[in-house]
Amino acid sequence: MKIQNIKGTQDIFGNTAIQYQKIENLLITLAEKYGYSEFRTPILEYKKLFVRENDSSDIVQKQMYCLYDMGKRELALRPEGTPGVMRCVINSNLYKNISRIKAYYLGNFFRYERPKKFSYRQFTQFGIENIGNDNVYCDIETILLGFNILKQLGFKKIVLKINSLGDLESQKKYKNKLKNFFASHINCMCADCKKRFLQNPMRILDCKNEEDKKIIKNAPKITDSLNNNSLLKFQKILDLLKKLKITYVIDYFLVRGLDYYTHIVYEFFVNNEETAVGGGGHYDYLAQEIGEIELTGTGFSFGIERILMSLQKENLILCAKEINIEIIPINTNNFEKCFSVAEKIRKNTNFKTDIIFEKQKIKTLLSKAQKNETDFIIIIGDKEEKNKNITVKNMKTKEEITVSDNEIEKFFDSLYKNMDQK
Repeated sequence: MKIQNIKGTQDIFGNTAIQYQKIENLLITLAEKYGYSEFRTPILEYKKLFVRENDSSDIVQKQMYCLYDMGKRELALRPEGTPGVMRCVINSNLYKNISRIKAYYLGNFFRYERPKKFSYRQFTQFGIENIGNDNVYCDIETILLGFNILKQLGFKKIVLKINSLGDLESQKKYKNKLKNFFASHINCMCADCKKRFLQNPMRILDCKNEEDKKIIKNAPKITDSLNNNSLLKFQKILDLLKKLKITYVIDYFLVRGLDYYTHIVYEFFVNNEETAVGGGGHYDYLAQEIGEIELTGTGFSFGIERILMSLQKENLILCAKEINIEIIPINTNNFEKCFSVAEKIRKNTNFKTDIIFEKQKIKTLLSKAQKNETDFIIIIGDKEEKNKNITVKNMKTKEEITVSDNEIEKFFDSLYKNMDQK
């Protein structure tokens, strides 16, 4: 029986894997420039880390992969990164020794949602968390980093959609306003909205049902419910964004997909697309719910698959094609020299270098190399052994060059530098 991969998962290899690496390396490099350090938390956590009292978000209610271990403990495959990082900070007592923890993470996450192009049940996410300081400049720094990441990736049009959820006092006031507004509509709205009406009416604003959206657009705006402290924080962030020349749009109904956010929330959009490539926000009470301590934080995450799709739509090529070199020994007694030449090339370049051990005619091997888009073939036989040289064949130009053994390193080093400049 042929076994397929699970629906909503994918195999990543070849050029796609190279593109993933390029994106991920750029994200990591920029995060480290901003002072963030890598955190690697477990893929498997206790379910209660993600599920909190009266949580109404779809990620928690519908999309988590949950299981019991042999000890009948309830576990979950992580659906997002922030709670794991916060748990790690609390468990390791990092907050006691460091005034501000700046963490980044990269890895696989899992949500049981409807699979579609570049939206998977196992997906790759990169995120940052800035924990331990309530200063609005920490929020601004994370937004600026996210904006610069997208700029470095090559996107020309980047739009930041932003909103403020305010503090708990403001949210309580807003929820009452929403309940009053939706009370006369809720009977004709979807089942999810009816449930959210009882749990957290703010979550109704995130409904994707087209008929419900028509009702939602007339709902009260949260900015009318913000107290003075929340308004001042929001205005300060908007003023700083203007000074930094970061284009933003206030989306009064933006609530994000998780319930623990307070104050600023935002999402990044590129090239007029309707789906965000990433987003984040501020959170004041997550640490209290996880570890009963007061610790504020702010951060964002990007979906690597979503970024890759957007790059492909814009024909933004991140990865230059790898240079592939294949070394063909004519006889088994030529193997030793083949290894020596391969190591010299690997030492001086980033060219992908492989030795072909197949026992086939040279003509057949050259034909295979052509199909595999090999760039250079190196042939080593008894003649090359005797004359202390190698034959390098350029598979594009068909030109053949003879290189002496003592010039091999210099030749490929020069070839590598010239191609790198191009």
